[in-house]
Amino acid sequence: MLSSQLLDVLHLRKSGPLVFDSRFFAVGLWRWVIFIMYGTGYYFLMSYLSRKKMEMQQAIENEKLKLDLVKSEKDFLRTQINPHLLFNTLNFVKFAAKNRPAEANEAIICLSEIMRFALEQSNTELTSIKSEVDQVKNIILLNQLRFDHTLQIDLKERIENEHLLIIPVVLLTLVENVFKHGNLVEPGYPAEINIEADQRNLIFITRNLADKGSQIQNSCTGIKNILLRLNLCYGEEHSLEYKMEGNIFITKLTIPLKTADH
Repeated sequence: MLSSQLLDVLHLRKSGPLVFDSRFFAVGLWRWVIFIMYGTGYYFLMSYLSRKKMEMQQAIENEKLKLDLVKSEKDFLRTQINPHLLFNTLNFVKFAAKNRPAEANEAIICLSEIMRFALEQSNTELTSIKSEVDQVKNIILLNQLRFDHTLQIDLKERIENEHLLIIPVVLLTLVENVFKHGNLVEPGYPAEINIEADQRNLIFITRNLADKGSQIQNSCTGIKNILLRLNLCYGEEHSLEYKMEGNIFITKLTIPLKTADH
């Protein structure tokens, strides 16, 4: 009985011709195709996931490096600004304390606000236009106090929304460069500081008489560090130009404005 059934399955009875079972072949071929498809798909899936994991790890490392670099640049710029202000202000306070105590006290208040701002911004990516411009005004007032209000400075501002955000300390650094390397006591050559901001961009321009034609050389290090920070924050969406026109040193900064939910 068993041998008879086996012959029936194999179609090998002598009473009939040999028959090829296409269904059996098709089922086997289909299973083989399915196995190859699943195997190939699994291989490509695992390769894709592995590649994406490596790309994600690399992206995380790159972002960490960027954050570390931004922090180091902020720290560097802050140390570049603060000692200059600190020493000059303390010297002024020392000599003005007896004869001009009110102005000495005002200078200390201005310096403390600038220092506090720089320290608070060391751990933040962005600050409001108002906060930065307030410190620009403080640094102007501080220098005017030191020079008994004899400096030739013309500050103009036109800001539509002072609560929009920018990278901190950059405007402050550019203004500090004006005082460090410019000639602000020459009659008829006031230093010009223009701040314009609409809802999308901020344009910041300074023009000042260069001190013995050396401002570009002396400002290069500070400007290069500013450029590095701008590149990390804004990529190609910003521009910073600086040049000499005769004996006038000019800087022009254009940056996009951001909102709190950027």
